[in-house]
Formats: sequence, C-alpha cells, structure tokens
Amino acid sequence: NGVNSNIGLAQGLLMTNGSAADAIGPNNDAGNGAGNGLLGFSLLSGLTNNITKDASILEFDFVAGHPGVEFSFVFGSEEYLEYVNRGYNDVFGFFVSGPGITGYQNIALIPGTSDPISINTINNISNTGSFLYNGDGTTPAINTTIQYDGFTTPLTARIDVTPCLTYHIILAIADVGDDIYDSGVFLEANSFVSPTVSIERLVIGGANDSTMYEGCNNSSFILTRTGSLYSPYPINVQFTGTATNGVDYTTINTTVVFPINTNQISIPVSSIVDNNAEPLESVTLVFLESSCPVPVTKIKTIYLQDPPPMNLSVSPDRTVICPNQSVALSATVTGGIGSYTYDWNPSLQAGSTINATSALGTTTYTVTVTDGCGQQVGPSPVNVTLVGYTPINTTVTPTTTAICAGQEATLQATATGGRGGLTYSWSDGLGSNLQINVSPAADKTYTFSATDSCGVTINADAVVDIVVVEANFNYEYIDNRTIKFNNTSSADATQWEWNFGDASPISLQRDPIHLFADTGTFTVQLIVRNAFGCTDTISQTIIAYPEYNFYIPNTFTPNQDALNEVFVGAGQGYTATEMYVYDRWGTAIFTTTTLRKGWDGMYKGKLADDGVYTYKITNKTPAKKQFQYTGKIVLVR
Repeated sequence: NGVNSNIGLAQGLLMTNGSAADAIGPNNDAGNGAGNGLLGFSLLSGLTNNITKDASILEFDFVAGHPGVEFSFVFGSEEYLEYVNRGYNDVFGFFVSGPGITGYQNIALIPGTSDPISINTINNISNTGSFLYNGDGTTPAINTTIQYDGFTTPLTARIDVTPCLTYHIILAIADVGDDIYDSGVFLEANSFVSPTVSIERLVIGGANDSTMYEGCNNSSFILTRTGSLYSPYPINVQFTGTATNGVDYTTINTTVVFPINTNQISIPVSSIVDNNAEPLESVTLVFLESSCPVPVTKIKTIYLQDPPPMNLSVSPDRTVICPNQSVALSATVTGGIGSYTYDWNPSLQAGSTINATSALGTTTYTVTVTDGCGQQVGPSPVNVTLVGYTPINTTVTPTTTAICAGQEATLQATATGGRGGLTYSWSDGLGSNLQINVSPAADKTYTFSATDSCGVTINADAVVDIVVVEANFNYEYIDNRTIKFNNTSSADATQWEWNFGDASPISLQRDPIHLFADTGTFTVQLIVRNAFGCTDTISQTIIAYPEYNFYIPNTFTPNQDALNEVFVGAGQGYTATEMYVYDRWGTAIFTTTTLRKGWDGMYKGKLADDGVYTYKITNKTPAKKQFQYTGKIVLVR
C-alpha cells in the first residue's frame, strides 16, 4: 500500500532480492538488507555481465486483446547512493518471449533508450530526471514509509504484440556482486493492460456536429487512451472516405503518438479551399484496435461541405440637394456562414447600413461583404448624386498686402454660388460687409467666410504684413571737425535724409562725410524711408572739436597759495590723455588718464621733495591721432 508514500504508486506487488518486510520505512538504516543464500538468474546476469544472487522471479503467459501491453513500476534500492558505479549493480528485468520476438526481450528500459535499468544507469549522476533520493538512513528520514535510499520515478514497460496470440513474460530481480543490501521492484496493481483508444470528432461552427464547411470551420478527431501515461504510446490509423488526404484537406500522418503524461490528443482536419463546386465529401478515421477474439474497428467520419453561396443587393441610387445632406445606404446579404462584415468605400463606417453624402456631382459607393468563413461578395456600387448645386467660390483681394505701422489696408471680398442666399462674416468680429479697412499692430491673417442655406461654409484668407524700417548710424572722426557717418539702418531702407544741425544743407547720401563749419555740440538727425514709404528717425549729439594745441609748464609751486598748485598741461582739440610723473630713480609717483587732472605734488599721502621730476604725456584727438611729450618739471614750494 503506497497511498501515503512517496513511491508514486497507490498499491501493487513488491518483488525483492532480500526481504519484502525490509522495504518498510522509515529510512533509518544506512545499509538494510537480507541475504537469502539463493541462486541468481541467467537472464539478469546477461544484462550486467556479472554473477547474480538471490533472484526473485515471477512469470506467466498472457494473451493481448490489442496491439500492445504495458505496466507501471518503480525500482528502488539500498545500494543508492554509496555503491553507484562500484560493482554492486543490482539489476532487474522484464523479459517477454513469443510470436515475432527472438529469444527474450527485456522491456524494463530507461525511457527513450534500449538500456536496461540498474543501480548504475539511473541514479543521482545518470538519468537524474527519473531518480528520487530518499535519504541515507543516518540523518532524519526524508520519508517515513520507504526504507530504500533511492528509487526511480514511476516508469512504464511496454511492448508491441500481436493480438490473440500467447506470449510469456518473466519478471526478475537479483543482487549483483554480493547479497547484502536489498533492492526491490514495485509493480502497480491493475497496470498490466493492453491499452484502448476511444475516438470522437469535434466540429465547431459547422452545419452540424459532423459536417464542416470547406475553408471555414475548425474540426478534429479527438483520441483518448487508457493505461499508463509514463511513456509515449504510438498507434497507427488510416484515413479513408471520398475526400483525399493532402488534396481536399491538409496531409495527416497515419502514425499518431501519445506523448508522456498525455492521455488525449487532437488530430486537426483542415480543409483546402479549391473554389470548385463539389458534392458532400467525407474524411473517415479508421483505427483497428483489436482483432481478438473478434475484430474491433473504431471509425469516425467528418464531412466536408461547400459553404452556401452568398448573394448581395444594395439600395437604389439616391439624390441629395445639399453637399452635407446625409442619406442611408443599405446592403442585404443572404447565404454564407456566420456573421457578416461590411467594407464600404469610400467610408470608414461599418455595418449593413451607412450614412452617405456627395460633395459634388455623383459619388459612387461600393460595398464588399465577408462572411465568417472568409467568403466575399461584391463590390457592388450605389450612386449618391448632388443635383443643381453650384459650389461656393470666395475671394479676398489683395490676398497679401503690406502697410506701414499705423496705416490702414482695404480688403475686398467676393462670394458666388451655393444654394439660397449667402451670409458673410469676417474673423475677429469685423462684421459682414464685403469691404473692410484694417490697421493691425502686427502681421495678421484675416478670414472671410461665406455660408449658404445648406450650411456649407467656404473661407478665403488675406494676409496683412506690417512693414518696419529702422534708422540707425554710428560715426568716426576724420579730423576734429570732419566726421564720416556710417548708416546702419535696416536693409530695406531706400532713402536717407541727414540734418547735421549746423545750418548746412540736408544730405541725401547713404554714408556722408561732413565738415562742421564751427566747433561745438550739434544734434545730427537721420530720417530713412523704405519702398513702402515707411519712415523712421534717429538723432545723436555730435561734438566738433577745435584744432589741436597743447602747453606744458616747466615749474609748479604746490605751496597752498592758490597759484600754480598743480602740474598739468593745457590745450584743446584732444579727447584722451595719459600722464606719468617719475622721480629721479624712474619710479612712477603719479599717473592719470583723466582730462585736465594734474599732479598736486603729493606721493603716497606725503609732500614730495622739491626738485626736478620727469614727465611723459600722451594725448589723442577724436580722429585717434596721438601727440606724445616728455620733459622735466621742477617742484618748488
């Protein structure tokens, strides 16, 4: 009884090479076993090429009613894990003999191979996916029901046989190398069977539960097997009927395999669309499950039928009097399969009925209908005609105009066509007159709209650009009273007017050179004008300087008598100066770049000594001409 065990089988028979009682848990012994002093078994010795001992054998004849037999088992041992690949390769086998089999064939094999199962072939190193470790008997037991240190997952022994004939099977287990540690084979109760297969058909959305439409429905044969799920189970089937495999439906293989852990599979039947009218065809799956004691053939048929043809009719042609007037167009479909989808062109609407319009003249709508199987009918046309309508035409002149800031522009609109009377409007709430005067502060677009009784509105735009001209200039001195003026006004200026503020005539040159008749301060004004007549004015103050002259004294007396207190040069016609005063050792004791600022005879807050000092003076005129002076100055207190 393994219901509460991790052996994986609910109940059955245990065969051991020692004592069946010693297999009972918990796993509290690292080397449990019993030696019976019995002989081995030659078939098992042949699997390991080694001497076997304490063989336990069960054998019987059987007759299969179906083309194969199988049963489920688990192999466990105390040899795990210590004696893996160390010569103690306890072994078992299930040996079948009979018609069509040469000698004895071992069917206790590692899944997917022809290798026998033993301590060395399924363990914690090899084929680990089929192995379960159950502890070593020295640590607390992993499982309290099985003494063995390890065992396989549930496996299936299977062999194809001929139904109705007698076969013989020998189930045997033995020790290898010694007879100390036990091994056992658990045989699942009621698992020695000849599996059966049941067949059903599944037709979704067909004419009925057995008839599918060509190119439409999903259909399949559903096969369900009995018996173990621990290994793949292949069967052979046939396909007959009036439909041809690979011609009327996609090719279906006649060998079908149930994968491991799968008791049900589906064989899809996908019809091939040939667009030929054909009578009802059939696809018949035939499975000869058994011939013992009488043949048992299972048959299921799926029928192929052409889908009903589709017919389409649409609404009669329609007329409208306004471009935005909507009329209903409808499509009526008969035949086909399942629900319909409607593709109207030109229209993004869906459904059997749409709302249609005609912008001008006649608009032709077409509809194509597709059914649930992908059949199509159409496109079928229907016309919608707009009668007796002249499109609205609107204009605004000028479309683009340029004005100077503060000026006005006149915009004239016209509108013709439409149905019924036209109503007019300007953007920005400028009224409904056809002519308006505007004076925007910046570039602006004005929109004129004309609307007819159908609600159709047509717009026309006019752009008013504000033209700006900018006056600007700089200047440079040629000499103290002769100045060159550089016009830096905006590039669109085309006329220039210079007033020099000295009663001289106005100059119309772009970059004039002017000689002021006298010295003094003058206001020079530049007026510029562009091609649109826009003007701008700028004024700057200009100084005309006298001719250059300069005088330097040779002595000064900073004695606070208010006479000759500061050493400074005197003159006119220059705009920048730089003066240095040095003592006899060449140390600069005074510097200045300020016009008419002199040395007061102090150095670092103290009175400088009487004596001779050296100076260096540099003056610059407005025209950047330099005059340099060096000499001596005597300080006397």
